[in-house]
Amino acid sequence: MSESQGILENLTQTFGKMVLPDVEFPTVIPDSLDAVCNIVNWCREHSWRILPVGRGHTFSKEHHVPGGVLTMLSSARRGISEASGADMVVEVEAGVPVSTVGEVVAHAGLRLEHWPEDYPGTVGGLLAGAHGPEYRGIVLGAIFVDGTGRIVHLGGAVRKDVSGFDGTSVLLGSHGTMAWLDRVILRLKPRTTSPLERVSWPPSTQKKEYSGLYRQIANAFDPDDVFLKPKG
Repeated sequence: MSESQGILENLTQTFGKMVLPDVEFPTVIPDSLDAVCNIVNWCREHSWRILPVGRGHTFSKEHHVPGGVLTMLSSARRGISEASGADMVVEVEAGVPVSTVGEVVAHAGLRLEHWPEDYPGTVGGLLAGAHGPEYRGIVLGAIFVDGTGRIVHLGGAVRKDVSGFDGTSVLLGSHGTMAWLDRVILRLKPRTTSPLERVSWPPSTQKKEYSGLYRQIANAFDPDDVFLKPKG
C-alpha cells in the first residue's frame, strides 16, 4: 500500500460518510462545526492542507489540486435563522445559497443592502471571494474555525459588539486562506417603498495580493499553515 493510499484510508475510517467517494480530489463535507475542527486537526496531524470550497463550485480543466490537499465543501452547512425585524439581523451558515437568503429576507419584509440577485453560489463563496470586501458594511459578526482547530466568535448582532480590530472584515475576500468561515450575522434594513437597486454579478477580474499585513494576519489565524495559500 502506498503512503497516499494509506492516508486516504485513514481519512475514510476517521470521517466516514463525510468523505466523498469517487471524486478526483480527496473531498470531505463536514456536517457540524465540531466536524470542521476535527478535520482541521486531522490535517495538522498528517501535514495536509485544506482548500475550502462552496457548494456547486466547479474547477476549470486547467485547475489542479496539489497532493496533500483536502478539499472541504460547505454544502452541509445550510442553516439559516428567521430574518428578525426586531434585531434587524439574520444568521446564515456558509453553505446557504445566496438566492435563498434573499428570499428569506424579502419574505420578512426586509432587505440586505446591495445583495446580488444572480450570484449562483453560496454565502461562504460570496463573502470569501474577490467581491467579499464589498459586503463589509453588512457583516456584523462571524463564527469560524482557525488553523489551530479553534472555534472563534467575532462581532455580534449589533454594531456596538464590534470594538477594536475588526477581524471579521479581513476574512472577507480571503478565499479561505485564513480560516473556515462557518456562519455570519448579516445586518438587515427595512424594505422601502422606493425601487431597490438591483445588483448584477459580473465575473471578477480582481487579483488578490497576498503579502504584507494580509500575510501577517493570515499567519495569526493559521500559524500552522493548514489552509491552502497562493504561491508567492
